[in-house]
Amino acid sequence: MSSPKNVQRIPRVVIVLGFVSLFTDVATEMIYPLVPVFVAALGSGAILLGVIEGVAETTASMLNLVSGIVSDRIRKRKLLVLIGYSISSVIRPLTGLVTASWQIIIIRMLDRVGKGIRSSPRDALIASSVDQSIRGKSYGFHQAMDHVGAVLGPVLAILTLLVLFLFFGIKDSTTALRWTFILAIIPGVLAVLTIMFFVKESNTDNGSGKTITFSLKSFDRNFRNYLLIMILFTLGNSSDAFLLFRVQEAIHKSGAVVDIVSRIAPLHKMVSGFGDEAAQSGVINILFLPLV
Repeated sequence: MSSPKNVQRIPRVVIVLGFVSLFTDVATEMIYPLVPVFVAALGSGAILLGVIEGVAETTASMLNLVSGIVSDRIRKRKLLVLIGYSISSVIRPLTGLVTASWQIIIIRMLDRVGKGIRSSPRDALIASSVDQSIRGKSYGFHQAMDHVGAVLGPVLAILTLLVLFLFFGIKDSTTALRWTFILAIIPGVLAVLTIMFFVKESNTDNGSGKTITFSLKSFDRNFRNYLLIMILFTLGNSSDAFLLFRVQEAIHKSGAVVDIVSRIAPLHKMVSGFGDEAAQSGVINILFLPLV
């Protein structure tokens, strides 16, 4: 049994990349839970939402393969990671500037371009920076930081909306959504700056002499079986955006959340300043949806 002194610590680069993922997920989740209600506000529904998510995830998946192969070739993982995060951080807040729902397809696609470019090189950078004995712990830490950001993002979105409603006097819910999306650039910029100044790549091999090729023959049978399982699982999976869209519909039809808010004096006083019942219901839906 090894002593505590022999337990290896998670390397600094993994910790820094964990914070990068935290900041990025905060920025993403300030926007993502509110996209269904924003699409509805722009006059579209579930079909367009499906197109948005289908195009976005297909783009990310295909680029994951390409960027992984390229990063193995050029051995400049940090550069690809920086490019990927920078694209997403700049493009994502532009959701607040769209004037038609179809434009969100372009925004989401370009956002996923960034994700597709960065994900494989980032994972490779983590793998090359840690000893095999703590590889699981290192990836576990990174995923944990990623999920912390996924929790903080919706909370920050709600706080941002409340500040816009209560302190800036914004009465139009769509305008409040737009500003929330635009302000998501702040954690995105923090992620990019963290990569620029704190991520150090120790591997200086430029990969010269290696050709860019891809073949499943180079992987063992166990890994190929795992890929098959992933394909089958993904065929039966659907975007969380559909669940959020359905939740929004259920909230609107049931009126249960509106009834709860009406019984809480401070909340009822805040919401009552937003015009008729339809406008008040819209504000309540917007504030409640990120909590889901």
